[in-house]
Amino acid sequence: MRRLALFIALTAIAAFPAFAQLSAQIGLDGNTINYTAGGGSTTDTTLCVTNVLLDGQLFGGVGNAAPCTRYPQTINAFYCNSAGTHVISAYAGNSQGKRVQLGPDVTVIVTSPPPAGCNIRDGQIEFGITDYTPEEDRRVLQSNLHTGYPYPHYQALLAKDAVILMSLRTVLDGVQTPGATVTLSLIDPPDPSPYIKGGSGIVQPVPGQRANDNAGPLPILTGTGITDNGNRTYSATSGANGFVEWSLELDPAARAGDNYQILAQATFPDGRIAGGLSGAVTVWKRLFVEKKQMFRRGAPLATDAPVGLKSIVIPDGKIASTGITAFAKNDYVMLLHAPTWGTTKGSSSRGVYQIALNPARFRATAPTNGTGTVTTVGTTAIVGSGSRFTRLKVVDVLTIGADVRFILGITDDTHLTVDRATTSSGIQQAYTVGDPNLVAGTYYVRLTLNRALTERYGREPLVRQNTILTLNDAVIRLTTTGGYGTADYYDVDTTAITMPPLGSQFANPFSAAYTEYIVLPTQAGSTPAPRMVLTNSKLAQQFIDKWLYLPVPRAVPSTDPDQLESYRYDTAPNHQLLLVGDADDADVTKGGSNGFLSAAIIGERASVLNRGFVEWAVTSQTTSIYQASADTVLRRTAAHEITHQWWVNNAVFGNLDHCHPEVAYDSATPYPAAGTPPAGLRFCLMSSPSAGPTMPAPWNSSVLIPMVEYKYRDGFTSYHITQLPAGWNSEYLGIRRTLDPWKP
Repeated sequence: MRRLALFIALTAIAAFPAFAQLSAQIGLDGNTINYTAGGGSTTDTTLCVTNVLLDGQLFGGVGNAAPCTRYPQTINAFYCNSAGTHVISAYAGNSQGKRVQLGPDVTVIVTSPPPAGCNIRDGQIEFGITDYTPEEDRRVLQSNLHTGYPYPHYQALLAKDAVILMSLRTVLDGVQTPGATVTLSLIDPPDPSPYIKGGSGIVQPVPGQRANDNAGPLPILTGTGITDNGNRTYSATSGANGFVEWSLELDPAARAGDNYQILAQATFPDGRIAGGLSGAVTVWKRLFVEKKQMFRRGAPLATDAPVGLKSIVIPDGKIASTGITAFAKNDYVMLLHAPTWGTTKGSSSRGVYQIALNPARFRATAPTNGTGTVTTVGTTAIVGSGSRFTRLKVVDVLTIGADVRFILGITDDTHLTVDRATTSSGIQQAYTVGDPNLVAGTYYVRLTLNRALTERYGREPLVRQNTILTLNDAVIRLTTTGGYGTADYYDVDTTAITMPPLGSQFANPFSAAYTEYIVLPTQAGSTPAPRMVLTNSKLAQQFIDKWLYLPVPRAVPSTDPDQLESYRYDTAPNHQLLLVGDADDADVTKGGSNGFLSAAIIGERASVLNRGFVEWAVTSQTTSIYQASADTVLRRTAAHEITHQWWVNNAVFGNLDHCHPEVAYDSATPYPAAGTPPAGLRFCLMSSPSAGPTMPAPWNSSVLIPMVEYKYRDGFTSYHITQLPAGWNSEYLGIRRTLDPWKP
């Protein structure tokens, strides 16, 4: 057995360069491996621990708590090594599981067998993956469906979905020895999840650990020189340095959390026998999330705003759920344009302007017949006959046949200029004055800008009804002069979704279900989405499809008069959408929700968080989350709403995918029927806030509030697990057992 040295052989490592990232050499005895690692500067001040691995086995770490400016330097030695080839690697890391490799791996050849004091004799099997190999290195992803994100360490050696590279060496009397006949057997070990094995004080039932408890079939082993014996065993002969290598290939029906070990038996040429058991490799899903923030203040455009125009029109109403709810003179604003419905992403534009005059509220009238006639010549010039153009305004709109054009300049009664060339030429044509995109009798607000528009903005052209503004381009109010900052948009902490520190099983529901989430970085050049009030409707999903980057339009046959139905938006498998929005009602005082699942379009899903509502709710004594931290509530809500996308309990509980109002898996406190929740009570992450018992509000005992939502303030994110007549059930198990890749 290898032992990590407890002292430093200074004379053997004196030649190492100062602050080397990783270097190693064989000691004078031909068996000791001396190394130095770390010591380099770091721009990530959280990477304060240097870890060193020998043949994939982690031997502790050296370091301290953040912040740090250098990777800590460690100088040490490995003793009692088998004679033959070994690989040393090192990385800097932190408690959140982030790792940065410190230089390339170093291969060393030990020339002498371990000394007698190591007490190593007879045969041994040294596995490349052992129980001391970092758990994150021995994961095997079913799929990795987004470029730029590496596989776990041993899977990265092949860089293939659902395959991990494994190996062993046959060692005789401390020397890596070829020519041994090796039998490999696949083992399904007990599930190690605390959800399965239970724990002290847990009141929820648990299935219990047992062998052969995987949900999916066993994998197969393949590789050069690997022979399938047909009985879940494989044979091979060890080669140079006693090396045997194989690929463990998952069955397509494998489930996240399934785990496997390799039992090996080696018969050496002299007849001696050795056996060993590898470390467990575990199946994981990998999901990617596009998180999009929403601006806090803004409104959709009510009509088109072409290049050259100096004003825009928005609906008359609040531009935010709380705080400043209207535009004002001198405000800096940003106009946002997204690709029109059904076109490819990437043609977004934006421009910053200032409001030059007090906003003007007006009531729209229906277009009226213009005076006289007009002649067009296929340009922006309009020539009138009997017309009185000087009675019009630059903001007016002319409709000539099928052309709707904005007036940009008026020369005299018979000559004016419009924003775009007309589509045809004609003489003595009738025309109308008035914007057909505005609803007669409805109030709007005109914002006059400090300069003419240099980009084109406007309505979503495929929307037939001018009362539907959700998909239009938009204007947002800025808090600074040059652009937007964090104070201008809603955001949320996603640490309850992404990978937590090792050992924090119940701090993250998805890693507990062997599902790794990666929140994708913001797309270069994009901005938050415009501020809109969204409810769980088709329009909400269409808004998400238009403004988020991942959904890709696909033309579909349609006879529906609504041209939006001629396109569907697909999100790639194992990719999900998260929008951090404002509120689901224009007046938050009327109530609302912390978030919702957008699922009004079959085959499309997204999670929406109503941060604007939550920020108001924590300040109002009428709500269950009064005095709570909005960040804590939303951290839990984010995990809750993402879980909804899995539809993990619908068939069992019949209430979408909320579980019964019950305690979370690791709560040691029984579920209460009524009253105030006792200390330590933890409700299941997916408990419906409105379904639980009520309790007197601590700040006003005459007001009854849902107990489940009151407990949202603890931010707790555990699922439930319970036994039903048909078997064990929980969101945890539902996510684990969903086939990969996940699809909406």
